[in-house]
Amino acid sequence: MPRLLMLGGDCTTHSGTMAALKRHAPQQRLAIAWFDAHGDFNIPETTPSGNVWGMPFAMLCGRGDPGLVAACDGPTLREEDAALLGAHVLDEQESRMLSASPVAQFGAGMLAGEAGLAALEGWARAVGERCDAMYIAFDLDAIDAGEGVCVAMPEPDGLSVDTSVAALRILARTNRIVGFGPTATMRRPGSPLDFDRHAEIVARLTEAALG
Repeated sequence: MPRLLMLGGDCTTHSGTMAALKRHAPQQRLAIAWFDAHGDFNIPETTPSGNVWGMPFAMLCGRGDPGLVAACDGPTLREEDAALLGAHVLDEQESRMLSASPVAQFGAGMLAGEAGLAALEGWARAVGERCDAMYIAFDLDAIDAGEGVCVAMPEPDGLSVDTSVAALRILARTNRIVGFGPTATMRRPGSPLDFDRHAEIVARLTEAALG
């Protein structure tokens, strides 16, 4: 299976990428590590905004509107082979669905410590033993807004760049990574943020994920 680098777009890109990976190797068991400040685990009945970009994680797990799920060939994985990393801005119903699901959750505060990274490594090793490959979906708003990322929906209290790199390296050494998708870049005209800084962050993340 070839390795993919998916640049740009919003998080719906990831559900399409998973569909492509599954079509390319239908017999392989895929895992996913979903980095995001938000859960992206809403369905039409729970979303407060109605925005489809708040649903793609749920869609690839086979949850939600049948038409949306079918559009991305969902489900493309088993929920026990999925993890949500960094998410700390969750809608109430979305949070309940995630807590009741087999999806592993590693919050931004948890990953900031050694114990949290050790827990991530334990999950990653278990998944790496039972799955053939992993795709890493990385909404760049998982990175703390104070780091200077240029994204569509910046959030405070997110992952540091160093923590993100450490987490990605754990995933890369415990799993066969077949793709990495850094999404949600948005350069606003007149913004004081340094886009070169943003590009450097994306390069560091990509190197950690793909080597």
